[in-house]
Amino acid sequence: LIMHNINNELKPYAWDSALKVANDARNCINLFEPSFFRIVAKTNKPYHGYVVESEMHKKFFSSLHLNEVPACVTAVPIKQRNLLWGILLCYGSDNVQTPENLQIAQVTAKRLMLVLAQEDLNAA
Repeated sequence: LIMHNINNELKPYAWDSALKVANDARNCINLFEPSFFRIVAKTNKPYHGYVVESEMHKKFFSSLHLNEVPACVTAVPIKQRNLLWGILLCYGSDNVQTPENLQIAQVTAKRLMLVLAQEDLNAA
C-alpha cells in the first residue's frame, strides 16, 4: 500500500488489487497523532517491527478490512525533493520481520522515488 502525504495527512494512493481499501476518512492518517506513521515522518527512517495496539492503528487496519492489527509492519518513507511524499506500507505476520524484507521494501521505495522524480521532470 502506498500512502500519499498531503498537508501532513496520509491517504491511500495505490494498492494491490487484492487489498480492500475503504474509501473514507478511516484510512486517512494525521501525522500529528501518535503512530508508526508519525515515527517514519519525523525520523525519515523506516519502521520495521511490531505494531502497538492503539485506536488509530485499529481504525486504520479496520479500514483495510483486517480484523486485527498485523503483527509486523514495514513502513518506508518515500521522498521527493527532500520532502516526505508518502510512505510505502507492507504488513504481515511475525515471520515477515526479517532484514531481507526490510531491504526489499527499502529498494522498492527507492525505485518509487526515481519514478516520482522522472514524472516531476516530465511535467516540467
